[in-house]
Amino acid sequence: MKRSIKQWVQLCRLIPILMLGLSVFSAPAFAVAPAFDCDKAEGEVELLICSDDDLAVLDQRLSRTYSQASANIPAEERANFRAQQRGWIKGRNDCWKAEDVRSCVEFSYRSKTVELQIAGGLLEAPRYRSLQCGEDASALPFTVSIYRNSDPKSAVLTRGNDQVTVIAPKGAPAGRYVAPNVSLKVADGRATIDWYGEALECTLQ
Repeated sequence: MKRSIKQWVQLCRLIPILMLGLSVFSAPAFAVAPAFDCDKAEGEVELLICSDDDLAVLDQRLSRTYSQASANIPAEERANFRAQQRGWIKGRNDCWKAEDVRSCVEFSYRSKTVELQIAGGLLEAPRYRSLQCGEDASALPFTVSIYRNSDPKSAVLTRGNDQVTVIAPKGAPAGRYVAPNVSLKVADGRATIDWYGEALECTLQ
């Protein structure tokens, strides 16, 4: 069908309007901003957080948790509490060295949030359970406290002066917790632990 010159002119006038409409509907949603200023972001990890809405939400959540926990920390311990937070930020930023940078950053946020909740008394503290590990020749006391009301679910393993917070991975079976170089599986009154390469089969006391 042939079009008149007038029709072609009208069509050409409509094209910019149609393109504008398409750009509105196809435009991405507004990005979520983390708690820190992305204009001052430096390094691969901070830039990743500023470009990833899910990580930005985790950063916001951790910032709120830090404020809540800090309010419950005794005044004489707050300087050390702040220093620990600065140390954590440095460790989080070191995730650029990891094979999977994003997974490292996400785990860092989730585990630190739980640690802050525990340190700040924001979670109901469960009673600790002693671990009797048949293959453990060490005389160091070994205990576990399982926080089923944390998000994600978590546990704290304490062996002598060493303490590790392990968290439940997404989609993992109940009773399964992990941290870098440490894992815990609890079932039927028994605990299977990988402690920095040392395999332990333990009973809960």
